[in-house]
Amino acid sequence: MDDPGINLFCCIQNSRLGLLKWKRDALGNVQQKIDLEQATLDRLNQGTITNVSKVEAISLSKEIDKLRAANDEYWRQRSRVEWRVKRDRNTAYFHTLSVQKGRMSSITLLQDEYGTSYTNSEEI
Repeated sequence: MDDPGINLFCCIQNSRLGLLKWKRDALGNVQQKIDLEQATLDRLNQGTITNVSKVEAISLSKEIDKLRAANDEYWRQRSRVEWRVKRDRNTAYFHTLSVQKGRMSSITLLQDEYGTSYTNSEEI
């Protein structure tokens, strides 16, 4: 039988490698492309505005938005992959935190106005 932990690790690793390949093939260096398109748009906006430059500016703005959306999607997917890898390591930590908070929220002793202490859960 296959170990489920190893299978999960392999799936996550394949997902990570797939994202890296997709980024390289589909996006290339996105930030460099965004900077280049933004510089071109800035030059267009500094010059004399014509109908042609308006159309180009709109087209460049849409392209920049598309590149930024693709970059955001890449980082969203990447963070999800990292969370899947790290969540197993953090589960014990968050469980301990939850248990401690539950202990702190519980009432173990109640004292009335006469100074009588109650510790039994039925009395509390």
